[in-house]
Amino acid sequence: MDSEQGSSISKKRKKYDKTILRVFYILVTIFMISILFSGAMYLKRDIFVFLNMVFSGLVTVFFLTGMFSFFFYGDTGLISTKQLFKVLSYISLGLTVITLMIGFVFFRPFLLPILREYLPGFGTIFMPLLFFIIFFTSYMAAFFILTLQSFGLVSVMAIFQRKYFSDMINDVKKITEVTQGGTEGGYIKKNYFEFLRWIFDIPKVLDTSKTELNKKTNLKSFPWRKFRKALGFESIVALVLAIYISLNPFLLEERSFNELFAFTSTVSYFIPVLVLPLFIFLKLDVKIPGPATDFHLFDGIKSRLMSIVLTLGTLLVFVRFGLETVDLSLLVSSFIFYFAGFFVNTLFITFVYFNYFEHLLADDIVLD
Repeated sequence: MDSEQGSSISKKRKKYDKTILRVFYILVTIFMISILFSGAMYLKRDIFVFLNMVFSGLVTVFFLTGMFSFFFYGDTGLISTKQLFKVLSYISLGLTVITLMIGFVFFRPFLLPILREYLPGFGTIFMPLLFFIIFFTSYMAAFFILTLQSFGLVSVMAIFQRKYFSDMINDVKKITEVTQGGTEGGYIKKNYFEFLRWIFDIPKVLDTSKTELNKKTNLKSFPWRKFRKALGFESIVALVLAIYISLNPFLLEERSFNELFAFTSTVSYFIPVLVLPLFIFLKLDVKIPGPATDFHLFDGIKSRLMSIVLTLGTLLVFVRFGLETVDLSLLVSSFIFYFAGFFVNTLFITFVYFNYFEHLLADDIVLD
């Protein structure tokens, strides 16, 4: 793709982004107004109920935003949308068969007498077929809703990445110059660049003005390796979040374990927002040449965030406290259900990001 053609496509995407962002802001405004009227009483009565309402409402906002995002970006996938839903239909078929088999095994003594008495003959064939259609349609509808929610969340996230990440990379190039130049630009400016050095974990011996990125962003196949790496990173954050909130001794004094875990499950939907934006630095291979080896910004920021997330001493204390105060079977079953829900949501969000948005985002950052 030449630069002129790429520039025109980038402008087209910016028009799409304006529409998506406008819809998102309108929906958020409506949501905030409804929260002011209906949520104020919950805020006075129970902060956790209020926060659950806020996070659940945002999921609905992203679902509605996703309808517009899907319309604009649904045909940009490395794996086509048609192919995606073909796979999802096979999964739905498998889940439907498993559901019917489980239902038949557990409810057979109750169902068969009813079918024979009220639906003799053809009815005994018709009812299983009806149940099959209901379950298959339900699974496909659920997958479509998850896809739209993912498009909404990821498209808004990508819009802000497109707007600010190019400037961030340019600011990284200025870190050495600004931080070694005294306070000429003011303390706020200097502290901002010191923060950039800290968050990317950049050694002071490196000259950040030499920062470079790979401008060859063409990609024809889905990046499965990065997809798996992102899921692993997100799972670690989800585990730590669950421990910090659900097994927190201070929170457990005021709340039940079930309440805290329900809140954690709602919050975990937004974990990809913390993790996925980092992968653009890996995609563009943003690095600073060093005397022995290159320093990669992705490795730096990943290392910094992991050191923040994994405060091992505190985690072990919380786990020990949780084992002493919460029934082990309840603890294990809660974590299983938590990760099942988290994994399904995160799988869709992460796939949508890498399949539909990351390669376009990389092209736009390079062109800026």
